[in-house]
Amino acid sequence: MKCTHPDHNDQETCEDRAVGCHRKCKCCMGEPMLYELIQEWDEENEVFSNEGRRGVENLCRLVRALGYRDSQHFGQLSQDACLGDLVEFLEDNSGCIDAIKEWIGKQSCSEWRESLESELPERTCPCCGEPLEDDVCQNVECES
Repeated sequence: MKCTHPDHNDQETCEDRAVGCHRKCKCCMGEPMLYELIQEWDEENEVFSNEGRRGVENLCRLVRALGYRDSQHFGQLSQDACLGDLVEFLEDNSGCIDAIKEWIGKQSCSEWRESLESELPERTCPCCGEPLEDDVCQNVECES
């Protein structure tokens, strides 16, 4: 039997199920991995897209299924999804926020770049205080 975990590159599992595979992963011990359960949940709940409002709603439904429930039902999207559930999840899982920020950082969206740059103070030369243009001081009298 081959291991189904995507990081295991279809490596053969150990024949002895009591021992498990060389990585001792749940998939090789007979339990489905979480990503497999999510795929099954997606199919069962007819989640076919992660785009737009429907994608946000589906993500809220998933985190609710994981056990994150906002008792205030903040930002109710549908009968079984609210933004508060997603907020509860994000508050408890800072790594997810890191992953979102990393994903944003890898995008090449000029609108996002311009928006973010407008939120930051103007960059200035540490020697003369003049504004930098393409990280270069334009002041001819500056020593930097």
